[in-house]
Amino acid sequence: MKTLNELHDLCKKHGILLPEEIRNKKEEIQNRIMDLLWKQEHPGKPRTLQIKPMSLKSFSEVSPEQQQEAWESPRWLASVKIDGLRCIMQVGTGSSDESGSNILTSRRRSDINFRFRELQDNFPHIKGLSLTFLTGTVFDGELFSPVHDFKLEEETTKNQLQAVVALAICSPEKAIEFQRRSNTWMHYTIFDLLFHEGKDIRSYPFKKRREFLEEIFSQYVFGPYMHLEELVSENKKQFYTDCITKGLEGIVFKNIESPYISTGRPPNWFKLKKELTLDGWVSGFYRSKDKGSLKDLIGGFEISSYDDLGRESVIAYCSAMPLDLRKQATTINFDKIELNQEFLGRIVEVTGQDFSPKSQRLNHARIIRFRPDKPKEDCKIENINPSPPIGFQSITG
Repeated sequence: MKTLNELHDLCKKHGILLPEEIRNKKEEIQNRIMDLLWKQEHPGKPRTLQIKPMSLKSFSEVSPEQQQEAWESPRWLASVKIDGLRCIMQVGTGSSDESGSNILTSRRRSDINFRFRELQDNFPHIKGLSLTFLTGTVFDGELFSPVHDFKLEEETTKNQLQAVVALAICSPEKAIEFQRRSNTWMHYTIFDLLFHEGKDIRSYPFKKRREFLEEIFSQYVFGPYMHLEELVSENKKQFYTDCITKGLEGIVFKNIESPYISTGRPPNWFKLKKELTLDGWVSGFYRSKDKGSLKDLIGGFEISSYDDLGRESVIAYCSAMPLDLRKQATTINFDKIELNQEFLGRIVEVTGQDFSPKSQRLNHARIIRFRPDKPKEDCKIENINPSPPIGFQSITG
């Protein structure tokens, strides 16, 4: 991913003048470069739609009142959080080089042409699916593996996300070979409708878009690899518990009145994943890879705890933190970025999605709070605990 400075350099190279109001907006700058490159490479041809999937907030990022409402109100629906690859599917529009096929784009942009990366060549059973009756329709959904242990060349994946990502980043020839050899083809679950036969309906409330989706699936057969997401309106706390018990990633809450918004991170949809908490101490830091506003600050904290043999062991790397905390934790010594020694050894409570038995580290870790009340000797990996969702106890208890 290009940094802001690198994008500015590209604009200078291509003679793109940036208004002052968008100079710090990466999305806007990428769009300007993308449009110019498209016109140069495909003169006179209309560009395929470029749609960024709507982002999901985390459950902890919304207000306690909204959390409570999501559990209890029928205005909020819940669905399984699929461990896959988010993709926009454009039906029957074809890519820049061909027409009539279906396009699958990820939420990641190419660093070369700045369009969202097209993946359909790696999944020909979806690309070639004949849906001419829905030409111009655009879906939002998740591409996922029906199995965890997908066999590649010399290794086997450990989860669904690893499987679909491995197939998405390899060559189309390899992706097809792997799927054909194992007779396991990736599936696509649809959970929203953005364009209906060419008409943009993103401003419609979700309940209306969902009605259109249900009507489409009641009229047509999509085959074994495409599915309509199931939604739950009642007993959502039990639904969440059942999902976690089954080893699923979590759930997603969706407001039935919400429009589809690609910019920012609107509070209309948010995810609730299974999380674990663990106590440790700040044992070090790592440098930031950012070349922009964070280039002179630490990248994050290294967190350690005691393993089952009483040895100090690194259990997490935490980069998600407020800017003020990052500044406080950084010192500059002879032009060298270092950790403020006042933070070294401070006890913290960290949370993450799961704990890897192999690496003995907490994945997607972030600091919840500092724990001056906690002695260092009590920071043990064996004390790892499931973290109940905020507000869950008050509703279920």
